[in-house]
Amino acid sequence: MRPYPIFLLASLYTLSCSPERGVSTTGTEEVGKFYPLKSMQFVPGGSFVMGSDGGPLDERPAHTVHLSPFMIGATEVTNGEYGLYVRLAGVPPPEDPVPGYFDDYPDHPVVNVSWIDAVLYCNWLSEAMGFEPCYTLRSGYEVDPTKVSFDPSKDGFHLPTEAQWEYAASGGEDVEYPWGDGEEKLRGNSSEYEGPFSAERLRFSGPLGPLPVGRIGTVGRFSLADVGGNVWEWCNDFYKTDYYRTSPGEDPLGPGRRDFKRSEWNAIPPKVVRGGGYNSPASRMRCSARWSLPGTERRPYVGFRIAREVR
Repeated sequence: MRPYPIFLLASLYTLSCSPERGVSTTGTEEVGKFYPLKSMQFVPGGSFVMGSDGGPLDERPAHTVHLSPFMIGATEVTNGEYGLYVRLAGVPPPEDPVPGYFDDYPDHPVVNVSWIDAVLYCNWLSEAMGFEPCYTLRSGYEVDPTKVSFDPSKDGFHLPTEAQWEYAASGGEDVEYPWGDGEEKLRGNSSEYEGPFSAERLRFSGPLGPLPVGRIGTVGRFSLADVGGNVWEWCNDFYKTDYYRTSPGEDPLGPGRRDFKRSEWNAIPPKVVRGGGYNSPASRMRCSARWSLPGTERRPYVGFRIAREVR
């Protein structure tokens, strides 16, 4: 599958962004020069079976979902890419899990970013590339996820929905892992990884830690890197254990306020993370495996990749 550089996507609309949008001309030019290095993959619309009847309760029931076409990042967002945002937008850098991680390892996945941090990055990148942001935040920087609204009709960048993530990871095929089934499960950077690059991992926890994005290679129908292992990835959706029982079959966006009890919503439901990380067992790298974290939390094993709708 051919990757599409972000600068090519931008050329379909507007490569420049006016100062009135809140992004300086100099900053826009710098983003435009940097982001040709970052590719996205085109994922055609189609139907697939989401979830697994053989998995934990939150993966059941397996159900058919139809998705419209979209683009998804070929890799997780890197320290270098996030660092440009830190410098141009003046936001705080993420905390280093080990000394020098953020500044000295530009090709490694950015970590210690919350769901809120990732959303703000998506909005910044959208404006820098001349697109309409998909997210509206109703208060300041430390807003909670229930105060963020998402509009998929906008042309900007966003976190992949849980359905988009699983479809991209599986290629829409009946496979257990992004690269297939069986003994190949150890191909991703998990706690069980013993492949040729295991000695290159940064040691966050004993011998375990992330690799540069794409170091192990790409997998699946859409040639994505690290959809199984390396770091967990934030998805757009709120997490609800039994959501699959009632989820829509067409472009699902995850549970909303009406899907939760008032007490659950007031307690701020967690957000979905997918893909497993360097510190998780191989079973967490399964395409249908789900996990969740509070959207305001930052962890040294959680990062994200970006997505964008195709109109």
